[in-house]
Order: sequence, then C-alpha cells, then structure tokens
Amino acid sequence: MLEHPSSLPISFQQRKRKIVNQISSNEYTDRSPQGFIDSDIRHLINDINLQEGLVTTSSCAGRVSIFLEGRKSLQTTIPRDQSASQHGIKDEQKNTMMPEMDNEASVRLASAGGKGGDGRWLWVSHSPVPEPDPDDEMYYSKLFGLSSTRNTGRTDSRKAGTRYVHFKFEPMILHVWTASLAHAQMVLTAALHAGFRESGGVNIHIARRDDQSLVMPMVGIRCQGLALETIIGSLPDTNEAVHDAPEALVTEEYLTMMVGIANERFAENTARTEKFRAKLLDLYQVNTHRVSQLGAAPRPQARSVGFEDTKTRRGRKRAEGLARKQTLQQQHEESPSPSREEQEELDFSILEFLS
Repeated sequence: MLEHPSSLPISFQQRKRKIVNQISSNEYTDRSPQGFIDSDIRHLINDINLQEGLVTTSSCAGRVSIFLEGRKSLQTTIPRDQSASQHGIKDEQKNTMMPEMDNEASVRLASAGGKGGDGRWLWVSHSPVPEPDPDDEMYYSKLFGLSSTRNTGRTDSRKAGTRYVHFKFEPMILHVWTASLAHAQMVLTAALHAGFRESGGVNIHIARRDDQSLVMPMVGIRCQGLALETIIGSLPDTNEAVHDAPEALVTEEYLTMMVGIANERFAENTARTEKFRAKLLDLYQVNTHRVSQLGAAPRPQARSVGFEDTKTRRGRKRAEGLARKQTLQQQHEESPSPSREEQEELDFSILEFLS
C-alpha cells in the first residue's frame, strides 16, 4: 500500500518541486534534438507529476528519425612537431576536424552505433511522417536529405569506414522517479498492462530517515518490440565528402513502404501510451483512496432491528436453557417415568446450555 503523502521522503519532495518548476518554465530546454518536451506527451507528463510520489525525469513521445553515422576511422594523423601544410592539409581542416592530442592530431570517432564523431540527424519528427506530394517522385529522398543519383567516382559503400544513414522509428520512452517501492510497482504494473514489455527499474536512489533506508526507484517505460531500423543511404568517410549529401541506397518506393510501416507503429505507440496513462491513473485513484482511509475513525456498522452481539446472544441462550431445564426437571418429578421424547429434549437443553 502507498504511504501517506506526509510520509514521503523530504529529499524526494524537494527534488520533485525543482523538476516540475523547471519543465513548467517557458525558458526550459533539454538535450533532445528539438530542445523541448514533445507536445504529444505533455499531457501524460502533467498527469503523472500531479500524483504524489511520482515525477518524470525524461521522456520522448516516439519519433521517426534519419540519422547519419559519425566517423568511424582516423583519416589523417599529424605529429605535433610537423605542420599541417607539410601533409597537404589546410590549417582550417586541422582546427575543425583534427584537434591536436598528446602525440598526434586526430578526430573523435563514432561508437559502434554511429553516435559521436560528427554524427548528425538529417530529419526528425515526433509525429507521423506526412503523406508524399503526388507531383514529386522523389519526395521522401529530398525530405530525408538524400541524393537520388549515384556518383560513380565515390568510394564503394561497402568499404570500411563508410558512414551509413539510418531510418529509425523509436517508440515512447519515459523515466519516472518514484518515492517508494509501492509507487514503482504501480507504475510498472501499468506499463506492462499497456504493452511496454521492456519496462523495469533502471536506478535505485536511497534516502535515510532516522535508522531506516528509504528506497526510491527510477522506472523506465519502454517497448523495443515496436522499434524499427534500416539502412537507406551512405556517405564516404573522406574529407572531400564531408559536406555532400548522402547517397540513397534504396528506391523511393522502398522509402514510401518504410514510412507506411513507421506510421502504423506510431498509431500503435499512441494507443499504448494512452492505455498506460489510463491504467496508471486508475491504479493511483484506487490506492490513494485506501491511503485516505488510514487513521480515520471506523464507521459504525448498520444493525438490523433485533440485532444481538455475541455476548448478549450467549447470555440469552444460557438463561433460556436453564429455564427449560428447570421446567423439564419439574415435569420429571411429577412423572417418575419420562417418555423417550422428553428425555431427548432434556439432553438437548443440557447440550445447548453447555455450548
């Protein structure tokens, strides 16, 4: 059962107030490509943050993105004691692309997933992709920043170091900081009910109160089953190609098909998000109603006319049994040979009295 709001950890309440004040400010920005909270998930965030013991820390309503990987290999290595001009490289290239390190100048490389190394988003949308212009045969290629013609002078796209363009659909992801294990369990129950099957605890915060440790879990709500990713373009990892548009590796028909699949998953993602919201609010209403009853005086039970409690009924039965026993004994004294029925009635009265 949830704790009473007055029993929530003070550190949680203070941090929640700070977070809510930040995201409510008109000057709020975050580290997402767009720099602010998605409008399609704002109502969910507001509903969660209105509940005692819950606060959101990061979110994404879901998105379709076109991402160009960063550089994966070193292009030129320059010893510190030699000038860039000796290697035929302009100074401005050295400053922007190959900063000096301890013994050599190099570029920052991308990770295995393509992040870093000057990787960048070519296009991002947190709502379904628009329908194509019927008069533009290369609508999606242009929208996603791809060159629709192959340049035969470029390096083969299969060569090591080639930077690929990813078409991605990523479903809703949400992180909710909770004030207790009971709050976390409620959030997780709602997430699994709505189909966000990869949800779970991602971090545990510990607070101290007197001699007790208060556990405040962070719950991640996510569903990789709806995620979608494919390669649609490439760019040679050369200094000459750094400002060029990536080449399309697929046809416009293929891009149209992928957009259709992504929009279908967007619709399912929206339905699951709303299902999560409804279930969470329902669970919260039930549990907070129980908490509100804690400490309240017990309600008097309605009693029907002639109601007897256990003590009164036992006393009445005993008095009736004694009176009946006395009557039967008097009848026995007047009749030396009681009938079988009278003897059984006497025995029954004695048993009833003893019970």
